[in-house]
Amino acid sequence: MSTTSNKRKSYTAAFKRQVIKFAEENSNAEAERNFHVMENNIRRWRKNKEVIGGMSSKMKARRFGISPFTEVDLPLKQWIINERTAFRPVSTLDIAGKAKCLATELKMVGFTASSSWVRRFMKRCGLSLRTRTSLAQKLPDDYEEKIQNFRDFCNRNQPKNCQYMHYGNMDEIPMSFDIPPNKTINEIGSQSIVINTTGHEKMNFTLVLCVTADGSKLKPMVIFKRKTNIREKVTDKVIVRYNEKGWMNEEIMCDWLNTVWRSRHQGFFNNKSMLILDSMNAHKTTKVLELMARNHVIPAIIPGGLTKKLQPLDISINKPFKSHMRQLWRDWMASDNHTYTKTGRMRRASYAQICSWVSIAWNKITTETIINGFRHPQLIPGNATSDPMIEDDSNDEDMDDHNFCNLSKQSLDVDGNPNFDMEIEDVDFDEL
Repeated sequence: MSTTSNKRKSYTAAFKRQVIKFAEENSNAEAERNFHVMENNIRRWRKNKEVIGGMSSKMKARRFGISPFTEVDLPLKQWIINERTAFRPVSTLDIAGKAKCLATELKMVGFTASSSWVRRFMKRCGLSLRTRTSLAQKLPDDYEEKIQNFRDFCNRNQPKNCQYMHYGNMDEIPMSFDIPPNKTINEIGSQSIVINTTGHEKMNFTLVLCVTADGSKLKPMVIFKRKTNIREKVTDKVIVRYNEKGWMNEEIMCDWLNTVWRSRHQGFFNNKSMLILDSMNAHKTTKVLELMARNHVIPAIIPGGLTKKLQPLDISINKPFKSHMRQLWRDWMASDNHTYTKTGRMRRASYAQICSWVSIAWNKITTETIINGFRHPQLIPGNATSDPMIEDDSNDEDMDDHNFCNLSKQSLDVDGNPNFDMEIEDVDFDEL
């Protein structure tokens, strides 16, 4: 019995095996009447019984899509790898052109390098079109050894009576007055995707953040790029400094040690402490190191290129903090609290507004997030969630200021780095 519809039907392998079994026990005509399948299909299925028997139950067709021109696959893939190793772009048109050249060299007849062939070739070789990304920070070849050496340095030089509140990490974060997201939902087919800003995406300032291993947050410092102090009244929960470059320097680093690091709990009692820093030049000048020694601070300079592996702020804190700052900026942009220039251009957020956002975003960082940042790189002894108090042993040898200065100088080389081999990573504000 033939079907009245001209639409082609497809059948699963399980159904085909059922029909074949019934036809073998009865007849093709009986199977046609019982399953409403054309008899010529049943004859073809019985002929290909072994193939259908080896198919999975839900498969509807056995496609033998093996390209007759696979000889070009290996040399073509190697050419693509060589091009990308040299950071040269490769398009599908480049692949088709190179494939034709290889086919000519191999004397292949009838090869056209069609777009469908290029698509199948890319699927066979595990290739796909990718979006260009910024160059990520590369780890040093011996990064595992350097990580272990840094951990050994921290364990070897940690003060015996040090509590978790005296293990700290400080980092500078470049920010801008406009913080727009890079992506947005929009209708398909739109030619221009515009996100409204005040036009100050390149007007930068610096945030100096510091956390301790017991989950505490120290007061943030904001460094604005200007020659004179701001006249606006800002929140007292943020410290404001300024210079012509808007970045950390030796003078502000010393100021930060005196006003922020010493202001932590029990910091004014000159308790021995360890401060984890990246290898920025302002962190390791002679004046800064001498000030650290006088205040019983052991600097632990992270090897160049390893901050994403060893710096607690980079590991768990900076990203959510920036997300909170971006959301505050978006809320401000959506509000009606704006002023405009005579030409109708929206003015940027004020210095006081920026400081308010910093304070709000910093308060949203949880203690658990901070502790996780210290736990992951394994830089402190024990578990930061346990009792942070470590009893002071009266029999332990104590160090006076002179001996502590000697220890600090012995633990660092002439450039202010720990005595294990490391690369120094200079940080430039304009490059961030």
